[in-house]
Amino acid sequence: MQYGDKMVLAHLVMVFVGAYIPSLVLFFNSLCTVRSSKDAVRTAFTYLKYALLIFSAHALFDATVYGIALGRSLEFSDADYDDSDFDWGRYATLMKALGVSLSVFQEIAKMSDLFTDILIAIILLRLSVAILSIYSGSAMGNKLRLVSYAMALVLGPLILAVFGLRMRYIFEFYNGDYDIGKHSALKGLQIDFSIRVMLLATSLAVLVRAIMVKKQIKADKNLTWASTMLIVASVVWLLHTSFAMASIAAWDNLGIMGIPPIRYEHYNYIFEAVFRIWPQFAVLVIVYVIGRAKTNGIWSKQQRSSRHVEGGK
Repeated sequence: MQYGDKMVLAHLVMVFVGAYIPSLVLFFNSLCTVRSSKDAVRTAFTYLKYALLIFSAHALFDATVYGIALGRSLEFSDADYDDSDFDWGRYATLMKALGVSLSVFQEIAKMSDLFTDILIAIILLRLSVAILSIYSGSAMGNKLRLVSYAMALVLGPLILAVFGLRMRYIFEFYNGDYDIGKHSALKGLQIDFSIRVMLLATSLAVLVRAIMVKKQIKADKNLTWASTMLIVASVVWLLHTSFAMASIAAWDNLGIMGIPPIRYEHYNYIFEAVFRIWPQFAVLVIVYVIGRAKTNGIWSKQQRSSRHVEGGK
């Protein structure tokens, strides 16, 4: 097995074992253990369930992409292309099938990644509203709720547009006009980068919001732990969005398709798992932990304050 294949295998194992399986377990567990209701305190945990489901799809398709790439490499690693008996017809058919499958699964993984980020933004903002609502005992957060939903309405169609452009590229690359496909791919990449920039800006705003919440409720010791965990989740998500944007800026050319600014090294497969996929999952785990806390968390004052926060859902 070549060095590159080992890095691909490492990424595959890290994502499948370290993200997909745990996220699936957490999703099914959240259906039973994370309570949800239409109020400012609990709405975030309803979105958590959706985020866990979409993230598990993201991790599964990402692992599948690397599995296909590894299988394709190993299948033809010992092939003798100079052999007169080499079955070029089978080779071409198999390579096309694997290439199309890999490309489609890769785009589904990217789309799932972006939708998970949108849900994380909504979740963290809802948590900040929930903590302040419990602390003040009054309804708040309607404007912030509308802002978060407006962000989702803006980014959602852009994500679908990127997916459509990349599907057009895949079709044209294998069956049609490559120049048209290349143009579609470049447009998709540029929109994708814009989305990543907006998500990075959102993650910074979420972190600032979490810090402000921490300062506002510092007098309430019962909410200190929840507000601290909110800051931790915001920092981890900022790490994810920063790496996601930086990776596109470093490894993709936004002006000319197919000519990256720097060479993509095999060890970056490990970085992708450690700095892009794992932090995203870590945020969901932190939110899940906040949701399960019965003492020194948001549940400790929920029943007393729920009548006040109905307007903040």
